[in-house]
Amino acid sequence: MIKKLLSVTICVVMLFSVFAFDFTASAVLDTSIVYGDFDGDGKVEIEDAQEVLKVAAKMASIKDETTFKRCDINNDGVITIFDARQILRGCAKLSELQPKNDKMESGFTDDTGMFITEDDAIAFFNGGLNSVKINMPGFRRDEAVDVKGFNIGNAVLSGITLGESASSVASMIESMIVSESEPEVVQPSNKGENCDNAMSVETENYVSLLDASEVYAIKCYMGTTDDETSPSQTVVIEVGLPDCELENVTQTAYNDVFNAKILQENSENVIGNVFGSNAGSDGIKKGIQNCVLKAEFEVVSQGVYRLYRYNTYYETQTYIPSSSIGLKGGRLHAEVYDVEYETVVNVIYTDFQW
Repeated sequence: MIKKLLSVTICVVMLFSVFAFDFTASAVLDTSIVYGDFDGDGKVEIEDAQEVLKVAAKMASIKDETTFKRCDINNDGVITIFDARQILRGCAKLSELQPKNDKMESGFTDDTGMFITEDDAIAFFNGGLNSVKINMPGFRRDEAVDVKGFNIGNAVLSGITLGESASSVASMIESMIVSESEPEVVQPSNKGENCDNAMSVETENYVSLLDASEVYAIKCYMGTTDDETSPSQTVVIEVGLPDCELENVTQTAYNDVFNAKILQENSENVIGNVFGSNAGSDGIKKGIQNCVLKAEFEVVSQGVYRLYRYNTYYETQTYIPSSSIGLKGGRLHAEVYDVEYETVVNVIYTDFQW
């Protein structure tokens, strides 16, 4: 049975929607429970994955709400083969089952006094962001991609020319990652222009379709604009998304606020263009973590708000077991092993011209 589980190839396409399921306000991801623990013994084991697979195959069912929540890994309201597969990968230490986000504390806090539940805050967040594509204001879009950490466990070098060294090779690879990570430059949007490709989600008529059940944390507080002479009050909402593998990003909350397919393709392009097609795909691990979405809404008048600034921040984490890289026009060759690197992507939308 275990061999069969390990040999299962899964291709699941699920797009989250705020209209698809009736989640309650208390459905925000709960870090106090052990995700993947079918039998409730506090451990995640192969047997748990087997039982969840039976439920996914309609050979069994889960009637207890707490058990269901533990086994619904992607929190989409149904038990599928994806959940069983994630539990199996969790047993093998190939993925992280517990939702987390090191940038934010889990849960819901509201210091504005405006929102009773998480659903209220997310509805306000979605509505304010989506008004951008409805009204098409002009705005500025600034994007930065940096390498946060880079490490090569081991490298064998050949063809070293005068002045080259192992450290300079590492610097060259790091600079290549940065250049390959740079997304296509999107020009600032002018007022009245179609902004589908300038604001997430690309080619869609919305910016965010998040549901409170999908997110890791929501934090609401009051702020002010940057106008030193006459600052206006703002309502600030920060939303933290749980970490996930890029392999499954289209099945997570990221697909409701980013173009998740583009996130995957960008990662694949970096690996292919920098490390080549010989990078061992079996051992490659790619993840996205510490995503924080920060929207600031200016208080225009009583009950009237408009988006003042929107900031999306996330980190990517990549591990490549081995690769052969040609540098300096082929004069320098490097066999690298145990490559680990993290990038930071920060996009800020400002100067809205409503």
